[in-house]
Amino acid sequence: MDSLVPIALFGWIAVSIGWFAALDVRRGILASLILGWLFLPVANVPMVGFPDYNKVTATAMGVLVGMVLWGTGELARVRPRWADLPIFVLWLSAGASSLVNGQSAYDALSSMLDQLLTWVVPYLAGRVFFRRGRDLHLLASAIVVGGLIYLPLCAYEIRMSPQLHEMVYGYYPHAFDQAWRGGGWRPSVFMDHGLMVGLWMSMAALLGIGLWRGRALPGRPLGVPLWLLVVPLIVIAVMCRSLGATVLLGVGVLAIFEARWLGTRLSLWVLLVGPSIYVLCRILGWVTGEDLVVVAALVDEERALSLDYRLFMENLVLDICREKPLLGWSSWGFDPPETEDGEKMKIVIDSYWMVIFLRFGAVGVAAQLALAAIPTWLMLRRRPRLQFRDPRTVPYGLLVLVLSLFMVDSMVNAMFNPTFVMVAGAVVGAATDAPAD
Repeated sequence: MDSLVPIALFGWIAVSIGWFAALDVRRGILASLILGWLFLPVANVPMVGFPDYNKVTATAMGVLVGMVLWGTGELARVRPRWADLPIFVLWLSAGASSLVNGQSAYDALSSMLDQLLTWVVPYLAGRVFFRRGRDLHLLASAIVVGGLIYLPLCAYEIRMSPQLHEMVYGYYPHAFDQAWRGGGWRPSVFMDHGLMVGLWMSMAALLGIGLWRGRALPGRPLGVPLWLLVVPLIVIAVMCRSLGATVLLGVGVLAIFEARWLGTRLSLWVLLVGPSIYVLCRILGWVTGEDLVVVAALVDEERALSLDYRLFMENLVLDICREKPLLGWSSWGFDPPETEDGEKMKIVIDSYWMVIFLRFGAVGVAAQLALAAIPTWLMLRRRPRLQFRDPRTVPYGLLVLVLSLFMVDSMVNAMFNPTFVMVAGAVVGAATDAPAD
């Protein structure tokens, strides 16, 4: 591991303090979380007695220190609501799972600390500091800016192959053969995988489209017409060669079109209930995916083989999960099955909801799904005239849409991003605490 890796990861807390000192608390949160996620290395530094230290914990620690030092007053004024229950269940399920699996109280507390930094801190940042219309506008705009920052870096790797992480930190963090897709390079920049970059760029492009067409970004940012910034975002998002992220971008655009021109929100309701229905069907075994393999074989035999292997792994993991369906195997207790040669089988989990199901059982999965479903339902219920035309309500609708699409992506990919957890907290805060704009 290059010596720059621990320097960057451990030094990010000091950098975050600098952001908070130079900016207001909201912009400090955005700079610390988003810039850290965009540029910190993909690495795990073992910590004796604690969870591994990585970019998730580094960005969360930076945000937490900044909120405590500069946002204590606002933290003290916010009171828990019933809509906050999912995040607390997800957090507490980590400790409960460890205890019911015979782990020590120390292991339970360590698992809860990991979930505190992964889920609770970014959610709390959104819940407390991004509750009003102008705050949601700032949050949506920050994600677009994050996409614009990554735009030239993605363009470089699309042309030259994913090299930036190795050039800066001395190694490539993933299997390099997965970077070639569809006759070209798929950028990964400083994220775990090209799929994560593809989703980030697609959501940034979607927010850019929505803010542009909703006239929620007046003037000429950076001195140029807004469309000159949005169009390159769309192009690079598609050129990231992540089919799922591109499809989600298209679905998001259709949802905006439906809300703007038809005045309905059917797409948002489908996105709200769709993930829960899919997860339920997979857990109960009603959907095995075999038909999808047959269809994929008609299009591309190689993709069909890849899908078949993925579904094989998913079904294997589901069988293991059903042995302890309520609270799972905990963060520490899962033991992979053995092969015919007596060696431990390498388990590959491509869906984030299955990671939660394996570790924290149905309780954890229900909390994860509710984390997106409840904020979306609250916002739709609170604003019956939610539109994508009015600049005052555009950020609400767009962030609800992005949150729903992120949850859909979590059904098929394990590409966690704390920015979207912060979006969940922001939407809950706006729906339960802030007055209607």
